[in-house]
Amino acid sequence: MKNCYGACYDPIQYQCQNQQLVQNDQEIPQIPDMSTIPEIPIIPVVSNTPETPVTSKISAIPTSPVTLENSLPKIDSSIPKKEGKMIIQLNNNSGGAWGDDEIYWIIIGRNENHEISYLDLDGNLVKADASLNDATTPIGNRRYASSIIHKLSDRNFVYLPAVESGRMYISYGEPVYITFNDGGYAGPDINNETDPNGKTLFEYFEFTTEYINGAIVFHGNTTRVDFFSIPYVIRLINSSGDYDRCEGDFGSRDDIFNAYINSVSEPFKTLVDNLRIIAPCKTSFREGNKYADYFDDSIEIFWNKYSQQELKFQIQGNNFIGHVEGNKMIFTKSGSNGIYIVDRPTTQDVLEGRGALNRASSNNPEQTSVELAIEAQLCAAFNRGVATEPENWNNVLSYYKTNIHNEYASFFHKHSVSGKAYGFCYDDVNDQSTLLECGNADTLIIDLRW
Repeated sequence: MKNCYGACYDPIQYQCQNQQLVQNDQEIPQIPDMSTIPEIPIIPVVSNTPETPVTSKISAIPTSPVTLENSLPKIDSSIPKKEGKMIIQLNNNSGGAWGDDEIYWIIIGRNENHEISYLDLDGNLVKADASLNDATTPIGNRRYASSIIHKLSDRNFVYLPAVESGRMYISYGEPVYITFNDGGYAGPDINNETDPNGKTLFEYFEFTTEYINGAIVFHGNTTRVDFFSIPYVIRLINSSGDYDRCEGDFGSRDDIFNAYINSVSEPFKTLVDNLRIIAPCKTSFREGNKYADYFDDSIEIFWNKYSQQELKFQIQGNNFIGHVEGNKMIFTKSGSNGIYIVDRPTTQDVLEGRGALNRASSNNPEQTSVELAIEAQLCAAFNRGVATEPENWNNVLSYYKTNIHNEYASFFHKHSVSGKAYGFCYDDVNDQSTLLECGNADTLIIDLRW
């Protein structure tokens, strides 16, 4: 791995030019003069409900960004190791915009008995239940919620054991309010107007850790599947020293908002408000909203093309042939007598990998597995604008070039430290997601930026 102004990269795949990572053989973008970019306008999110005014200190916060151009996420070697656990280390690199007593974090997951639990400051998984809901939220619907969230000033690191289906929430200015219920919990929901977290700046990342042969195995990723709110970078290092990778956002919060509003088309501009850039299907691309039919023409072109010719592609070395019959696509696999069926998707199916692109046609496990794999490929191809070009489904340099594609996802690939992002649910197809995983995991450093 080499370093490009703080970004870890593989020189076989990327090059460092103009303080940015670009893929080899890709046109090198020029850095814009940030002084010429106008102040970002506040564009209301399209919604079926009236906009609630935002009242907070956000507009008064000074901008003093610390970005990857300035530093890599730095490891604190003074933190002692603990057998059977890895370390999560939190760095406040907000440039003075937020104090340690204004940054909050909580880790929730399931223990070895699959019970919902939270991580205490000593790195112990504690089984959670409704008795922890001892605080009334000050905003939203004033629901009862847990007060177990921690401040960065309480502890800027924690020991992480084996955690199943873990999630870490990080917020600025206010805690994220979590309500535990019977066997689960209610977390933030930015599409629920009564949610007490609706006006809170927060991020989350997802992970699973396993304890194998005396060491922690880590699998985790940053995500932009739902929204962007705060720039942050994660760096994973293992104890043997042969794994050191970064993922996350390239640039300050102002840089990212300004670049987004100045680069995307009008439909995708509607995803911006003064708190977040929100994923398309959470707002104006939902059913009944202005851009609910965004992918409909692409789907129609695809459907017409493959009603007249065969679609041929590979998944993990298996050859598939498909063709359209009415509102279904029928697929066969070489060496197999079975058929696999995928229904015609909608724009929402494409953007969220749901419905026709997350559906089985039978109860047969083998058939279901193959159909879901085909649907993941189709979902990724539509989002990347290459659905009618199966020869380019695995060609990264061909992605996001057509007139109709997921500009939200494309943007976050261009503004990540590695060129990878989780811009939609199946962005892991062809290894384009931000997944970090290694055995013998030592430390995950999280740089919190502004």
